[in-house]
Amino acid sequence: MRNNSFLIVSCSLFSVFCLLIFSCSSALSEDKGAKDSGDKLLQELDKIPEWIRPPDYKYSPIGKPDPFVSFIQVQKQERSISRPKKSKRILTPLEKVEATQLKLVGIIWYADRPEAALAMVELPDGKGFILKKGALVGRSGGQVVKISPDQVLIQEEVVNILGKLEKRNIALKLHPSKEESNEQ
Repeated sequence: MRNNSFLIVSCSLFSVFCLLIFSCSSALSEDKGAKDSGDKLLQELDKIPEWIRPPDYKYSPIGKPDPFVSFIQVQKQERSISRPKKSKRILTPLEKVEATQLKLVGIIWYADRPEAALAMVELPDGKGFILKKGALVGRSGGQVVKISPDQVLIQEEVVNILGKLEKRNIALKLHPSKEESNEQ
């Protein structure tokens, strides 16, 4: 029984070994034939006239986009505007409305001391406040620059459409005509 199984295993191993040697030798003979046919093809190509042959071309990736990199680039745009950091203080009612919404009600003018002039303004809800030079007014951080006998001049720093910081003057007139607005 043992001899039969030993004989079967050894015969099957021998047959696998022979099959392996036979397949390798046929592959080697096929490679030699391919090499011979390749040599014949090169000889035939040498016989082609020069004017028919394509020019020699070598690919150079220099200056060409990489096809595996996305052509959409995310750009980080630096803002040239340096806005002052807002403090965490509580805003006054005058700083919660736009400066153009204020209505100038009256001016206390001192002829001998013009820098001590005061102005009274009214909010849209009807509440009145007293302004002096340097008071903060409006949502854009405006400041009272000048109080004259007939108007109050407020200057704000705003961002224009191009993204640049510029100063804007707002004049609140004591007796505005119907055609005039508060902005200059």
